[in-house]
Amino acid sequence: MLAVYDLATGATMRWERPGGNLIFTVKFSPDSSMVVAGNRFMMLAVYDAATGARLRTLHFGGSVESSDFSRCGRWLAVGDFTGDVTLFDARDRFICRRVLRRGGAVPTVVFSPDSSTLAIGSWDNTVSLYDVETGELRRRRRESRGAIDAGKKS
Repeated sequence: MLAVYDLATGATMRWERPGGNLIFTVKFSPDSSMVVAGNRFMMLAVYDAATGARLRTLHFGGSVESSDFSRCGRWLAVGDFTGDVTLFDARDRFICRRVLRRGGAVPTVVFSPDSSTLAIGSWDNTVSLYDVETGELRRRRRESRGAIDAGKKS
């Protein structure tokens, strides 16, 4: 279930179940105008943060594991269980701009502070850095133990 609360009063402003329960990722856009929520039912809903109205629903090949907006507000990255990371142009009706195929579920996607690099943590114990504009792999490092899931703590 996704709930939006008024922090001043604590009152629930809106709630819904975007395609069921088990929401794995929730993020605000940098300007706080939108909220995205992704779930195990292979969809990510985009909401107007002020009204709670659903603006768009995006569908994926596997459960939505992770999401992040770039600080500049242009990009939304979404990682799914199949290992795909999809980049959407958040300023242009969420048109898909690039799909990076990783293999292994993607529990973490994080943009660099300057929005030029996307870091991807995967269940195959790798951290990969991609150029956002070109999709080119810049660097990959394999960790010795455990899935990379640092984005869940931020």
